[in-house]
Amino acid sequence: MLGAVSAFALGPLVPIDGTLHSGGYIKLLEKFFKPFMERAQGQSDQKLRWLQDHASIHESHFSECLMKTWGWELAEHPVRSPDLNCIEFVWLVVMSLIRQRRPRSRHDLLCALDEFWPLAADPSQFHHYLAAMEQNVLQVVEKKGGNHYQENRFRKAIM
Repeated sequence: MLGAVSAFALGPLVPIDGTLHSGGYIKLLEKFFKPFMERAQGQSDQKLRWLQDHASIHESHFSECLMKTWGWELAEHPVRSPDLNCIEFVWLVVMSLIRQRRPRSRHDLLCALDEFWPLAADPSQFHHYLAAMEQNVLQVVEKKGGNHYQENRFRKAIM
């Protein structure tokens, strides 16, 4: 699954079957995430940044160049940095809600994802994710780096 979240627009949730290569990633960006970024940018007076991890499909020269031609600002972060992306908080909420539902089949799981994604990725919740991320960043700085920090995921539960 690929997803996106912002404070300005509900991000898409895109199911992926099998292994995703850079060409497939670019097609998903064009079809789902470019329209999302355009909607979000239309709602904001600030330049938005696209944050992704260091998966090889994210770092292909072609995909980075394409995103820059679209006017996307790519957020820079060190390769070995902790995963402090706000989308991780959204996935935590989604997975918690899904565990309560206890889906028994792939179909049930996909239905639960469709139901819970709009709740967890709701732009009105984004400031809670940013506040939690800020606390995590402060802990990483205090500990002088590394992935060993007590995650401060939420100030307000969505559930």
